[in-house]
Amino acid sequence: MLDKQSMRLLIKLIGIMSLSLIMLTVPHSTAQAATTDSDITLTDQEFEQQITADVNPDRPIREVFPDPVIASHFIDSYNHYVHSPTGQKVTLDSNYQTAMAQASNALLYMNISEKVHDWTGVKLIARNIAIISNQGDGFDKKALIYYQAFETGNSINFSNCGIGQSTFDGFLDYMREHHITGIQGNFEYNHISDFSWLSNIVVNDNNYPEGYGFYGFFGAGQTKGHIKPMKDLGHRLK
Repeated sequence: MLDKQSMRLLIKLIGIMSLSLIMLTVPHSTAQAATTDSDITLTDQEFEQQITADVNPDRPIREVFPDPVIASHFIDSYNHYVHSPTGQKVTLDSNYQTAMAQASNALLYMNISEKVHDWTGVKLIARNIAIISNQGDGFDKKALIYYQAFETGNSINFSNCGIGQSTFDGFLDYMREHHITGIQGNFEYNHISDFSWLSNIVVNDNNYPEGYGFYGFFGAGQTKGHIKPMKDLGHRLK
């Protein structure tokens, strides 16, 4: 039979072993949760709610833009385009509102080329995002929702974003109805099978009386269907 001191040592040893087992399982559980969360695809409705949601700008950048892709691209663009008199660069912990006061009217050209899972906060920087690409097939309708919400910049650029024929036609209808003019279109590497509707809005024609359309268009690399040329404007499709 164990004496009191031996019993205490045994209890202590059991406690240490139990704690070690718990610590070994925690990282694995966290990694599992992260993997599961990253695989979630937003519905179109959830996406629209996120891009139009109001956020508090008087917070650290990491909280204003909870998605690490958006946050990192914002920081990189800001530190590239905004000159700080003190030479200080913004970080994830910098206050967004303070940083933008320093930026004044600077245009932070941003190219979002990695998969984004949370678009919260993008409403604040929509005018700075010139290119969204490589979002995959789940971004099909979302691309049009995004453009209709912000309609900013001089380009429509959604390459490799799963754009199907109906969404592409929706873009052209929107451009025609709203007389969008002088922009460049990039719909490469999607699922568009018919470009003939482009003849309804004109490419590279500065003398068109209605005054709207693309000044350049890129549509190579479509992944399904027989690509139909754009009728009399086919020679202008790059």
